[in-house]
Amino acid sequence: MPTILCGDFNDGPDAVTTVLLEGPADGDVHRPDIGDAVRLYNLGRRLPPARAYSRIYQGHGELIDHILATRDLQLRLVGIDSLVDDITSIGVSTRSREAAIVPDHAPVVARFTQP
Repeated sequence: MPTILCGDFNDGPDAVTTVLLEGPADGDVHRPDIGDAVRLYNLGRRLPPARAYSRIYQGHGELIDHILATRDLQLRLVGIDSLVDDITSIGVSTRSREAAIVPDHAPVVARFTQP
């Protein structure tokens, strides 16, 4: 059954909390996983390297917003992007963002082919 889990995880793709959702690395989405009935794959790993972030914290891009999908959806992935064009860097203090209209996170979007 096609399944998507997405949201602001507040952790990077390699953080323990994110990796727990993916399960152990198997490295090959083209073969079915015999260890898990449902395996999730982090589509953020397929983002273009120059756009592989969803927030800028103290000048450094961080991917903390994720889309995880089952194998059947990953195989139908047409494209993925992080719409980072309008976000700005945030710092330790949130005061600089009090009047902000634009969010400090960029949406991560994925497109799939029809089954």
